[in-house]
Amino acid sequence: MNADTPLFARARLQMPNAAGYVRWLIEHLQQEGVQVVPGDSTDSLRLQMDNVGTLELQALADDALDCQIWPVDAPMLALVKMSLIEHAQEFLTRHKLDAQAIDIEWDDSGAEDAQARPGLQRLRVLGITNITPRMRRFRLQAENLQALLLGGLHVRLLLPEPQDSAVIWPGMGSDGRLQYPEETTARLPQRIYTIVHSDAQNGWIEIDMLRHGKDLTHSSAPGAFWAEHAQPGAELGVITPAGGRLLAAQSMVLIADNCALPALARQLQAMPADAHAQVLALVEDESEIRPLPLPARHTVRWLRTGNAAPAAMTELLLQAVIQLGWNDPQPGLLWAACGDAQAKALRRWMREHQSAVKTQISSYWR
Repeated sequence: MNADTPLFARARLQMPNAAGYVRWLIEHLQQEGVQVVPGDSTDSLRLQMDNVGTLELQALADDALDCQIWPVDAPMLALVKMSLIEHAQEFLTRHKLDAQAIDIEWDDSGAEDAQARPGLQRLRVLGITNITPRMRRFRLQAENLQALLLGGLHVRLLLPEPQDSAVIWPGMGSDGRLQYPEETTARLPQRIYTIVHSDAQNGWIEIDMLRHGKDLTHSSAPGAFWAEHAQPGAELGVITPAGGRLLAAQSMVLIADNCALPALARQLQAMPADAHAQVLALVEDESEIRPLPLPARHTVRWLRTGNAAPAAMTELLLQAVIQLGWNDPQPGLLWAACGDAQAKALRRWMREHQSAVKTQISSYWR
């Protein structure tokens, strides 16, 4: 494969209720702003994902799909492969089917490219800093930092119990599936976090993790539990490549809750020098307000939610959205990351009132 050959991959995915999986996946991804159009083959559908590529799916039988990918680059090829498997496992689990009853083998032009192969590596905590009372920053040493710095915004972490000295780590199959020893019944929980800083020369990245300030267990809230109890020297796993891409437009609306503030900061840092951003940031109280890279031309409004219920928090956010400047010029993009109730309300409001504005609205939890 040479530099002028576009990347392409194809596979036959066999799993129970394959047609149902396609319908479920499309509904899920459309909520995240993915555009779905008819594919080239009969009854096939194409999912067009900005900064990722195109995925075409066609149900061949009750238990088989044809999958084709045209990624923008090798890391995104690996990411789509992993995502297909992970979503398939989630679908089977939700429908009380065997999550391991999946068979897939890829035939792709990028197989020899190391960046197109999913990977797993272990990170070690170098240092810990409290950014706010509830936000804690971890500096993590990485052996292969390059795999995490190929334009990715987020990393998917495997979180063992911080004090566990006998962690059973999985391997990574070529299909993007984590492979544990057969005798292992426990699986390490996964959570997604944003790379807030990195230093390629010294081999570290930094991530911010939210502490919930409650008595939590590793099984009920592995991310918050890990953030509360991990000490320098603790290890965690990271699945590569990193996911998510930084977006850019001359005029943007950016919305984030406390958990998404690291991603908000990265988006601001990536904006063109002459761009303009309107920012809405939801935090619990004054103590969680943190410095953001905000030139004078940007505007930011901090929304203090206190202990508001989801419905009240959603109403607070929508009222602030209504008051934004939507004309002269009209924003080219709305990016938001927040709870599921707020994300659904934002999608609905944008469809009804600002349908010409491109959106990317993600929810971190339901």
